Amino acid sequence: MKRTLLYLFSILIFLSSCKETPQEEVSESDKLEKEIIKTKSTLEEINNEIIMSPESPNGYYKRAHYYLENYDFDNAITDINRALKLTPDVPALTYLKAEILFNQAGATQNPMLYEQAEIYLLETITMDSTHLEAQILEARVNLGKPNLEKAMANLDAALRADKYYAPAYFWKGMVFELLNEKDKAKSSYQTAIEIDAQHYDALHHLANLYAKDLDPKAKTFYDAALDVEPMSFEVLRNKGLYLLNVQDYEGALNSFQSILTFDALCEECYYNMGNVYIAAFRDDMPQYTKDTTTAQAIVYFEKAVEINNQYEDALYNLGLLNEFKGEKKLALEYYKKVLDINPEHELTLDALKNY
Repeated sequence: MKRTLLYLFSILIFLSSCKETPQEEVSESDKLEKEIIKTKSTLEEINNEIIMSPESPNGYYKRAHYYLENYDFDNAITDINRALKLTPDVPALTYLKAEILFNQAGATQNPMLYEQAEIYLLETITMDSTHLEAQILEARVNLGKPNLEKAMANLDAALRADKYYAPAYFWKGMVFELLNEKDKAKSSYQTAIEIDAQHYDALHHLANLYAKDLDPKAKTFYDAALDVEPMSFEVLRNKGLYLLNVQDYEGALNSFQSILTFDALCEECYYNMGNVYIAAFRDDMPQYTKDTTTAQAIVYFEKAVEINNQYEDALYNLGLLNEFKGEKKLALEYYKKVLDINPEHELTLDALKNY
Protein backbone atom coordinates (compact mmCIF):
# COMPACT_ATOMS: atom_id res chain seq x y z
CA MET A 1 0.00 0.00 0.00
CA LYS A 2 2.69 2.40 -1.13
CA ARG A 3 0.86 5.07 -3.11
CA THR A 4 -0.31 8.13 -1.25
CA LEU A 5 -3.38 7.65 0.90
CA LEU A 6 -5.20 10.73 2.00
CA TYR A 7 -5.07 11.14 5.76
CA LEU A 8 -3.97 14.52 7.01
CA PHE A 9 -3.20 15.85 10.47
CA SER A 10 -5.09 19.10 10.88
CA ILE A 11 -5.59 21.30 13.92
CA LEU A 12 -8.61 23.56 14.11
CA ILE A 13 -7.78 26.98 15.52
CA PHE A 14 -10.94 28.72 16.57
CA LEU A 15 -12.01 31.88 18.29
CA SER A 16 -14.55 31.52 21.04
CA SER A 17 -15.95 33.65 23.79
CA CYS A 18 -14.03 33.96 27.03
CA LYS A 19 -15.70 33.73 30.40
CA GLU A 20 -16.72 37.00 31.96
CA THR A 21 -15.22 38.00 35.29
CA PRO A 22 -17.00 40.43 37.62
CA GLN A 23 -15.05 43.57 38.50
CA GLU A 24 -14.42 44.93 41.93
CA GLU A 25 -15.29 48.55 41.10
CA VAL A 26 -18.62 50.06 42.05
CA SER A 27 -19.43 52.27 39.05
CA GLU A 28 -22.95 52.37 37.64
CA SER A 29 -21.65 50.25 34.76
CA ASP A 30 -20.41 47.55 37.12
CA LYS A 31 -23.60 47.60 39.18
CA LEU A 32 -25.52 46.70 36.03
CA GLU A 33 -23.09 43.93 35.14
CA LYS A 34 -23.12 42.49 38.65
CA GLU A 35 -26.91 42.48 38.69
CA ILE A 36 -26.94 40.38 35.50
CA ILE A 37 -24.39 37.96 36.93
CA LYS A 38 -26.18 37.73 40.28
CA THR A 39 -29.68 37.03 38.98
CA LYS A 40 -30.52 34.96 35.92
CA SER A 41 -34.11 36.01 35.39
CA THR A 42 -36.68 34.38 33.15
CA LEU A 43 -38.06 36.40 30.26
CA GLU A 44 -41.38 36.74 32.07
CA GLU A 45 -39.65 38.13 35.16
CA ILE A 46 -37.69 40.62 33.06
CA ASN A 47 -40.82 41.72 31.22
CA ASN A 48 -42.56 42.33 34.55
CA GLU A 49 -39.58 44.38 35.74
CA ILE A 50 -39.82 46.55 32.63
CA ILE A 51 -43.55 47.05 33.16
CA MET A 52 -42.93 48.10 36.76
CA SER A 53 -39.99 50.41 35.93
CA PRO A 54 -40.23 51.49 32.27
CA GLU A 55 -37.87 54.45 32.81
CA SER A 56 -35.06 52.27 34.18
CA PRO A 57 -32.39 50.88 31.80
CA ASN A 58 -31.91 47.78 33.96
CA GLY A 59 -34.79 45.74 32.58
CA TYR A 60 -33.91 46.51 28.96
CA TYR A 61 -30.28 45.69 29.71
CA LYS A 62 -31.26 42.34 31.22
CA ARG A 63 -33.59 41.52 28.35
CA ALA A 64 -30.90 42.42 25.79
CA HIS A 65 -28.61 39.93 27.61
CA TYR A 66 -31.36 37.33 27.49
CA TYR A 67 -31.91 37.81 23.76
CA LEU A 68 -28.16 37.72 23.06
CA GLU A 69 -27.82 34.40 24.88
CA ASN A 70 -30.64 33.06 22.69
CA TYR A 71 -29.12 34.45 19.46
CA ASP A 72 -32.06 36.81 18.94
CA PHE A 73 -29.84 39.67 17.81
CA ASP A 74 -32.54 41.97 16.44
CA ASN A 75 -34.50 42.06 19.69
CA ALA A 76 -31.25 42.36 21.65
CA ILE A 77 -30.30 45.45 19.65
CA THR A 78 -33.76 46.95 20.12
CA ASP A 79 -33.55 46.60 23.89
CA ILE A 80 -29.98 47.81 24.29
CA ASN A 81 -30.90 50.86 22.21
CA ARG A 82 -33.77 51.55 24.62
CA ALA A 83 -31.39 51.29 27.57
CA LEU A 84 -28.87 53.58 25.87
CA LYS A 85 -31.56 56.15 25.14
CA LEU A 86 -32.30 56.30 28.87
CA THR A 87 -28.65 56.36 30.04
CA PRO A 88 -26.25 56.86 27.11
CA ASP A 89 -23.02 57.25 29.08
CA VAL A 90 -22.78 53.89 30.87
CA PRO A 91 -19.88 51.66 29.71
CA ALA A 92 -21.81 48.46 30.47
CA LEU A 93 -24.47 49.48 27.96
CA THR A 94 -22.13 50.53 25.16
CA TYR A 95 -20.12 47.36 25.72
CA LEU A 96 -23.20 45.15 25.53
CA LYS A 97 -24.21 46.77 22.23
CA ALA A 98 -20.71 46.08 20.90
CA GLU A 99 -20.93 42.47 22.09
CA ILE A 100 -24.30 41.97 20.37
CA LEU A 101 -23.01 43.43 17.10
CA PHE A 102 -19.81 41.36 17.30
CA ASN A 103 -21.74 38.12 17.76
CA GLN A 104 -24.25 39.04 15.07
CA ALA A 105 -21.36 39.72 12.68
CA GLY A 106 -20.04 36.22 13.22
CA ALA A 107 -23.43 34.56 12.98
CA THR A 108 -24.42 36.38 9.79
CA GLN A 109 -20.92 36.63 8.23
CA ASN A 110 -21.38 40.39 7.94
CA PRO A 111 -18.02 42.18 8.35
CA MET A 112 -19.71 45.59 8.43
CA LEU A 113 -21.11 44.71 11.84
CA TYR A 114 -17.58 44.26 13.20
CA GLU A 115 -16.92 47.88 12.26
CA GLN A 116 -20.08 48.96 14.06
CA ALA A 117 -19.12 46.88 17.10
CA GLU A 118 -15.75 48.61 17.19
CA ILE A 119 -17.39 52.04 17.37
CA TYR A 120 -19.09 51.06 20.62
CA LEU A 121 -16.01 49.27 21.95
CA LEU A 122 -13.89 52.38 21.50
CA GLU A 123 -16.62 54.45 23.12
CA THR A 124 -16.62 52.04 26.07
CA ILE A 125 -12.84 52.17 26.41
CA THR A 126 -12.88 55.98 26.20
CA MET A 127 -15.28 56.06 29.15
CA ASP A 128 -13.47 53.28 31.04
CA SER A 129 -9.98 52.28 29.91
CA THR A 130 -9.96 49.50 32.52
CA HIS A 131 -13.04 47.76 31.09
CA LEU A 132 -11.53 44.29 30.70
CA GLU A 133 -14.16 42.73 28.45
CA ALA A 134 -14.08 45.72 26.09
CA GLN A 135 -10.29 45.53 25.78
CA ILE A 136 -10.53 41.79 25.05
CA LEU A 137 -13.27 42.19 22.45
CA GLU A 138 -11.40 45.07 20.79
CA ALA A 139 -8.32 42.81 20.69
CA ARG A 140 -10.40 40.18 18.88
CA VAL A 141 -11.59 42.77 16.36
CA ASN A 142 -7.95 43.74 15.76
CA LEU A 143 -7.01 40.08 15.41
CA GLY A 144 -9.54 39.79 12.62
CA LYS A 145 -8.24 42.80 10.65
CA PRO A 146 -5.46 41.62 11.30
CA ASN A 147 -3.64 44.26 13.36
CA LEU A 148 -1.66 42.18 15.83
CA GLU A 149 0.17 45.16 17.31
CA LYS A 150 -3.08 46.86 18.29
CA ALA A 151 -4.51 43.58 19.55
CA MET A 152 -1.51 43.12 21.83
CA ALA A 153 -1.88 46.69 23.08
CA ASN A 154 -5.50 45.96 24.05
CA LEU A 155 -4.45 42.83 25.91
CA ASP A 156 -1.64 44.64 27.73
CA ALA A 157 -4.13 47.32 28.77
CA ALA A 158 -6.41 44.64 30.20
CA LEU A 159 -3.53 43.13 32.15
CA ARG A 160 -2.52 46.52 33.52
CA ALA A 161 -6.04 46.74 34.93
CA ASP A 162 -5.94 43.16 36.25
CA LYS A 163 -2.73 41.14 36.00
CA TYR A 164 -4.62 37.98 36.94
CA TYR A 165 -7.15 38.16 34.12
CA ALA A 166 -6.93 34.73 32.43
CA PRO A 167 -8.74 35.64 29.15
CA ALA A 168 -6.08 38.28 28.39
CA TYR A 169 -3.33 35.67 28.65
CA PHE A 170 -5.34 33.30 26.44
CA TRP A 171 -5.72 35.89 23.69
CA LYS A 172 -2.05 36.86 23.98
CA GLY A 173 -1.38 33.20 23.27
CA MET A 174 -3.52 33.52 20.15
CA VAL A 175 -1.54 36.55 18.99
CA PHE A 176 1.75 34.73 19.56
CA GLU A 177 0.44 31.75 17.60
CA LEU A 178 -0.36 34.01 14.66
CA LEU A 179 3.16 35.43 14.95
CA ASN A 180 4.48 31.83 14.92
CA GLU A 181 6.11 32.37 18.32
CA LYS A 182 5.17 28.99 19.73
CA ASP A 183 7.12 29.16 22.99
CA LYS A 184 5.56 32.50 23.94
CA ALA A 185 2.13 31.17 22.96
CA LYS A 186 2.62 28.12 25.19
CA SER A 187 3.73 30.34 28.06
CA SER A 188 0.66 32.57 27.70
CA TYR A 189 -1.75 29.63 27.58
CA GLN A 190 0.00 28.08 30.58
CA THR A 191 -0.39 31.30 32.56
CA ALA A 192 -4.10 31.42 31.71
CA ILE A 193 -4.44 27.84 33.00
CA GLU A 194 -2.51 28.62 36.19
CA ILE A 195 -5.00 31.42 36.90
CA ASP A 196 -8.04 29.43 35.78
CA ALA A 197 -7.52 25.68 35.73
CA GLN A 198 -10.87 25.27 33.94
CA HIS A 199 -9.98 27.55 31.03
CA TYR A 200 -11.12 25.24 28.24
CA ASP A 201 -9.80 27.29 25.31
CA ALA A 202 -6.32 27.65 26.81
CA LEU A 203 -6.16 23.92 27.58
CA HIS A 204 -7.26 23.06 24.03
CA HIS A 205 -4.86 25.43 22.29
CA LEU A 206 -1.95 24.37 24.45
CA ALA A 207 -2.72 20.74 23.61
CA ASN A 208 -2.78 21.61 19.91
CA LEU A 209 0.64 23.26 20.10
CA TYR A 210 2.15 20.23 21.80
CA ALA A 211 0.40 17.96 19.30
CA LYS A 212 2.11 19.71 16.40
CA ASP A 213 5.43 18.60 17.90
CA LEU A 214 4.06 15.12 18.71
CA ASP A 215 4.82 15.92 22.35
CA PRO A 216 3.18 13.55 24.89
CA LYS A 217 2.04 16.60 26.90
CA ALA A 218 -0.62 17.03 24.21
CA LYS A 219 -2.66 14.13 25.58
CA THR A 220 -2.48 15.54 29.10
CA PHE A 221 -3.95 18.86 28.03
CA TYR A 222 -6.54 17.30 25.70
CA ASP A 223 -7.74 15.19 28.64
CA ALA A 224 -7.83 18.27 30.89
CA ALA A 225 -9.94 20.11 28.30
CA LEU A 226 -12.27 17.12 28.11
CA ASP A 227 -12.66 17.23 31.89
CA VAL A 228 -14.13 20.70 31.37
CA GLU A 229 -16.19 19.85 28.24
CA PRO A 230 -16.47 16.06 27.89
CA MET A 231 -18.49 16.26 24.65
CA SER A 232 -16.25 18.68 22.78
CA PHE A 233 -16.12 17.65 19.13
CA GLU A 234 -13.01 19.76 18.48
CA VAL A 235 -10.97 18.32 21.36
CA LEU A 236 -11.97 14.71 20.71
CA ARG A 237 -11.25 15.11 16.99
CA ASN A 238 -7.87 16.78 17.54
CA LYS A 239 -6.93 14.31 20.24
CA GLY A 240 -7.77 11.47 17.86
CA LEU A 241 -5.63 12.98 15.10
CA TYR A 242 -2.74 13.44 17.52
CA LEU A 243 -2.99 9.83 18.71
CA LEU A 244 -3.14 8.67 15.09
CA ASN A 245 0.08 10.54 14.37
CA VAL A 246 1.89 9.04 17.38
CA GLN A 247 0.63 5.58 16.32
CA ASP A 248 -1.68 5.06 19.29
CA TYR A 249 -4.29 3.53 17.02
CA GLU A 250 -6.56 2.16 19.72
CA GLY A 251 -6.63 5.55 21.47
CA ALA A 252 -7.36 7.31 18.19
CA LEU A 253 -10.29 5.00 17.43
CA ASN A 254 -11.67 5.56 20.93
CA SER A 255 -11.57 9.33 20.44
CA PHE A 256 -13.45 9.22 17.15
CA GLN A 257 -15.93 6.67 18.51
CA SER A 258 -16.60 8.99 21.46
CA ILE A 259 -17.82 11.63 19.03
CA LEU A 260 -20.16 9.12 17.41
CA THR A 261 -21.92 8.61 20.77
CA PHE A 262 -23.39 12.12 20.43
CA ASP A 263 -23.09 12.68 16.66
CA ALA A 264 -23.87 9.44 14.86
CA LEU A 265 -23.71 11.16 11.45
CA CYS A 266 -20.17 12.46 11.81
CA GLU A 267 -18.76 11.53 8.40
CA GLU A 268 -15.35 12.94 9.34
CA CYS A 269 -15.20 10.51 12.26
CA TYR A 270 -15.75 7.51 9.99
CA TYR A 271 -13.24 8.92 7.53
CA ASN A 272 -10.64 9.32 10.26
CA MET A 273 -11.34 5.83 11.59
CA GLY A 274 -10.67 4.48 8.11
CA ASN A 275 -7.39 6.36 8.15
CA VAL A 276 -6.46 4.70 11.45
CA TYR A 277 -6.64 1.29 9.75
CA ILE A 278 -4.65 2.59 6.80
CA ALA A 279 -1.95 3.87 9.15
CA ALA A 280 -1.91 0.57 11.05
CA PHE A 281 -1.35 -1.46 7.85
CA ARG A 282 2.09 -3.11 7.62
CA ASP A 283 3.62 -5.00 4.71
CA ASP A 284 4.95 -7.66 7.12
CA MET A 285 1.51 -8.46 8.52
CA PRO A 286 0.11 -11.95 7.97
CA GLN A 287 -2.11 -11.97 4.89
CA TYR A 288 -5.25 -12.52 6.95
CA THR A 289 -4.46 -9.42 9.06
CA LYS A 290 -3.77 -7.40 5.91
CA ASP A 291 -7.11 -8.43 4.45
CA THR A 292 -9.09 -7.65 7.62
CA THR A 293 -7.31 -4.31 8.13
CA THR A 294 -8.03 -3.27 4.53
CA ALA A 295 -11.64 -4.46 4.79
CA GLN A 296 -12.23 -2.51 7.98
CA ALA A 297 -10.82 0.67 6.43
CA ILE A 298 -13.17 0.21 3.47
CA VAL A 299 -16.15 -0.21 5.82
CA TYR A 300 -15.45 3.14 7.49
CA PHE A 301 -14.83 5.03 4.24
CA GLU A 302 -18.06 3.58 2.83
CA LYS A 303 -19.90 4.78 5.92
CA ALA A 304 -18.47 8.29 5.44
CA VAL A 305 -19.63 8.28 1.81
CA GLU A 306 -23.04 6.91 2.79
CA ILE A 307 -23.50 10.00 4.99
CA ASN A 308 -21.94 12.40 2.48
CA ASN A 309 -21.76 11.19 -1.13
CA GLN A 310 -19.68 14.25 -2.05
CA TYR A 311 -16.83 13.30 0.31
CA GLU A 312 -14.11 13.27 -2.33
CA ASP A 313 -11.23 12.24 -0.04
CA ALA A 314 -13.15 9.23 1.25
CA LEU A 315 -14.07 8.28 -2.32
CA TYR A 316 -10.43 8.57 -3.37
CA ASN A 317 -9.32 6.28 -0.55
CA LEU A 318 -11.99 3.77 -1.53
CA GLY A 319 -10.64 3.83 -5.06
CA LEU A 320 -7.09 3.29 -3.91
CA LEU A 321 -7.96 0.51 -1.47
CA ASN A 322 -9.95 -1.35 -4.09
CA GLU A 323 -7.12 -0.92 -6.56
CA PHE A 324 -4.78 -2.36 -3.93
CA LYS A 325 -7.10 -5.38 -3.61
CA GLY A 326 -7.01 -5.88 -7.37
CA GLU A 327 -10.56 -4.62 -7.88
CA LYS A 328 -9.57 -2.23 -10.67
CA LYS A 329 -13.03 -1.85 -12.18
CA LEU A 330 -14.53 -0.83 -8.83
CA ALA A 331 -11.54 1.43 -8.12
CA LEU A 332 -12.09 3.20 -11.43
CA GLU A 333 -15.72 3.86 -10.53
CA TYR A 334 -14.63 5.58 -7.31
CA TYR A 335 -11.97 7.63 -9.10
CA LYS A 336 -14.54 8.82 -11.63
CA LYS A 337 -16.85 9.87 -8.79
CA VAL A 338 -14.03 11.94 -7.31
CA LEU A 339 -13.40 13.69 -10.63
CA ASP A 340 -17.11 14.37 -11.06
CA ILE A 341 -16.89 16.34 -7.81
CA ASN A 342 -13.42 17.81 -8.31
CA PRO A 343 -11.89 17.45 -11.79
CA GLU A 344 -8.54 18.71 -10.47
CA HIS A 345 -8.12 16.18 -7.62
CA GLU A 346 -4.38 15.61 -8.04
CA LEU A 347 -4.10 12.25 -6.28
CA THR A 348 -6.93 10.81 -8.35
CA LEU A 349 -5.43 12.11 -11.58
CA ASP A 350 -2.14 10.51 -10.57
CA ALA A 351 -3.88 7.20 -9.77
CA LEU A 352 -5.54 7.13 -13.20
CA LYS A 353 -2.15 7.13 -14.90
CA ASN A 354 -2.11 3.40 -14.18
CA TYR A 355 -5.22 2.85 -16.31
